[in-house]
Amino acid sequence: MIATFGIVVANTATRALTVRVSTHIKICQQTARGKWQVIDEVGPTKLNFDASLLELATGNKVRSAFTWKTKTKKGRAYSVRLLQPAKIKFNPVNGRCNTDLMFEVTLDGKKARVPGRLTTESHTGPFGLAKGRRARGILGRNRTSMKLVSVNKFQPDAKSAPLLLVCDEEYELTPKK
Repeated sequence: MIATFGIVVANTATRALTVRVSTHIKICQQTARGKWQVIDEVGPTKLNFDASLLELATGNKVRSAFTWKTKTKKGRAYSVRLLQPAKIKFNPVNGRCNTDLMFEVTLDGKKARVPGRLTTESHTGPFGLAKGRRARGILGRNRTSMKLVSVNKFQPDAKSAPLLLVCDEEYELTPKK
């Protein structure tokens, strides 16, 4: 019985997953009156890649050398790359996920290190509560979806006013057959 369970766990952990992400970022600036306004947006953009449950869970860290380059809705150059391994805390029982990241974000040639925390929980942002959604489905066994949100400060230098990057990411993870 224990050997059978071990085989099932090993098969599930190494099963290939198709990961689909839809990401939308609002770039926000504070007005002279202290209110926030959306000055530009990125996305919604869809990204697809393959991974395994083992890759996503091993050591609770994920690495990537990928640089995402795109244009904002107003045509500004925007890119993001991961500077260090992402630390993922995922609870398969209740579907809660928190991910700590350190990005290098470039907007119109201006770069900044941007610490981020994506969560399936709620996060206070400039327009109220940004609501995530815990994972639905059994990860690695059937289609699983979740929504992660974050609010991140982008300030390339001390002289410039900080911008807020309000991120909304929908994830869908589907086991390959």
